[in-house]
Amino acid sequence: MEENIENKEVVATPEVQAAPEANGLKSRKPLIITILILVLLLVLAILITSSKPYKIHKLKKLTATVEQEYTTYTTEDLDKVVAKYEKIVKKLDKCELNDKQASKVSELRGECNGYFAQAKGRIILEDFNRALDAAGDEVKGVVKSMTDDD
Repeated sequence: MEENIENKEVVATPEVQAAPEANGLKSRKPLIITILILVLLLVLAILITSSKPYKIHKLKKLTATVEQEYTTYTTEDLDKVVAKYEKIVKKLDKCELNDKQASKVSELRGECNGYFAQAKGRIILEDFNRALDAAGDEVKGVVKSMTDDD
């Protein structure tokens, strides 16, 4: 009494049929959690970087950098840092600051503008001295050519 197994159809129970879907869901769970964590971190980063204290901190950090480096700025360096400063100040101008915050921002703006003025003055003096040296060399050349007795 051997039965022919080849011709029999195998019918799975509903629990067995649902098992592959459950395994697929389990394998997606860590991916979904990771994506949710990344979205949460992105939202937090956006909220933090758009806050008033963060913008004031950026201006404070820029002021400290300018204070340390303004004596070495070239014209190009000064233009770059002034553009960065103006970008930060423009964002701060859009914020409603309390008295303490407004006072701190005004102080930092004054410091930055003072360092910018000193850097610009130094650059102008250096350019003037180079031009004066070049003119002095030309005058020496003219005097030498006039005094040469061929």
